[in-house]
Amino acid sequence: MQSTILNLFGKSPFKPLQEHLEKVKECLEQIQPLFDSLYKQDSKEFKTISKNIMKLEHQADKIKDKIRDNLPKNLFLAVNRRDLMNLLSAQDSVSDAVEDLAVVLNIREMTVPEKLKPLLDNLVKKVVQVGNLSVEVILELNNLLEASFSGPEAEKVIKMVGEVSTMEWEADKIQYKLAQTLFKMEKELDPVSIFMWMKIFQTLSEIADASEKVTKLLRLFLSK
Repeated sequence: MQSTILNLFGKSPFKPLQEHLEKVKECLEQIQPLFDSLYKQDSKEFKTISKNIMKLEHQADKIKDKIRDNLPKNLFLAVNRRDLMNLLSAQDSVSDAVEDLAVVLNIREMTVPEKLKPLLDNLVKKVVQVGNLSVEVILELNNLLEASFSGPEAEKVIKMVGEVSTMEWEADKIQYKLAQTLFKMEKELDPVSIFMWMKIFQTLSEIADASEKVTKLLRLFLSK
């Protein structure tokens, strides 16, 4: 039993969380290529990237289940076990949201209207930025542990969490502008296309929202 615990957690109690986070990051890295293939109408590449996202999300789920199954209730950790599990669930919700995006985009063959492209590309880039910065924040866990969740390292993380929140708010603004632009095109697009694009915008926004929630949970670690 002792050997199993050591193999799972190594020197850091956050090692398995970071292993899971790597899969979340890999999911996020597929978002821009997914939309690039959509812009190019390259259906073969689009399908390949979509399948890769689903594979990565499944791998993230397997790591999540492994952590839940092997984390003893009486293991001493630098943070509350419940907080650790909440952080894991929040991380997993990011990869889930990326998979949801791939699923939505595959429901119906979509062609990006030229009027939407600039704002849509801005939203995609902003969502990826939010996700990537949230990953950087969580990767600071080991440094926070060494600093006893205080001092300059804690201040650095608090600042990064604030930056993530600002970026998520900026993503919401872009989504709103996209919705406005879309409904100005209601005479040019069929109702199903309008519905689908709204769903795509919403799912992109959910990725940014899930990423922000991850960092807010880490912020709670600093307040305890």
